[in-house]
Amino acid sequence: MSVSFRFIHDDELFQKWYRNHRTNYDGVSCGESCKISNLCTMWFPSTDEVQECRDEFELPPESTGEPPDENGGASLSTSAITLISSIATLAYLLR
Repeated sequence: MSVSFRFIHDDELFQKWYRNHRTNYDGVSCGESCKISNLCTMWFPSTDEVQECRDEFELPPESTGEPPDENGGASLSTSAITLISSIATLAYLLR
């Protein structure tokens, strides 16, 4: 199973990846919309599929999800985790 699936429940691991892969800055975090946007991009190869994934969470098309969350992390709601898990499972099965 891909490490990206672990990111759903392991925010510390996701934030470490985000700092190292996306920003190279300590102290920068990725909020809920940023995390969802990054996960959608990891799971789907085409921009249309990424946008469909983002639409499930009602993220605006122009949103990059890059601004840090004011609380310093991405604490996903239970419904967001359930939806992400479903999308991730579907993406995994369709590959």
